[in-house]
Amino acid sequence: MRDLERRFFTPIDGLVMAALLIGTAVLWWRGATPAGHGGGGYRVFVAGHPERQRFFPAPSPTPITIEGVLGPSVIEWDAAGRVRIASSPCPTRLCILTGWVDAPLGTCCAPNGVGVECLASDRSLDGVTR
Repeated sequence: MRDLERRFFTPIDGLVMAALLIGTAVLWWRGATPAGHGGGGYRVFVAGHPERQRFFPAPSPTPITIEGVLGPSVIEWDAAGRVRIASSPCPTRLCILTGWVDAPLGTCCAPNGVGVECLASDRSLDGVTR
């Protein structure tokens, strides 16, 4: 009868859990700042299309156009480093009406899938509420 009993936690279970914890810690640590982008700047992306992602170490002096799900969106920065979506083909235009957004906050156009993320090197602030 003792041969058929199974222990709840075996050494193999412990090894699997340790490997998963170490793997999770490594992925979290590597994901804290995107590889090769030094922890500062801006990431412009289209949800679900990683090949369209672009990085900027500083605010772009000229507006940039990125092809979203519904069509092209134009993103602008001002001299103070604020960002906005200047035009987009979304139906409600809420992203345009939001206006200028201060760093470290980002902005997005949800229907078009376009977003701008501030890659601040100071991770102590993760958001601001009003």
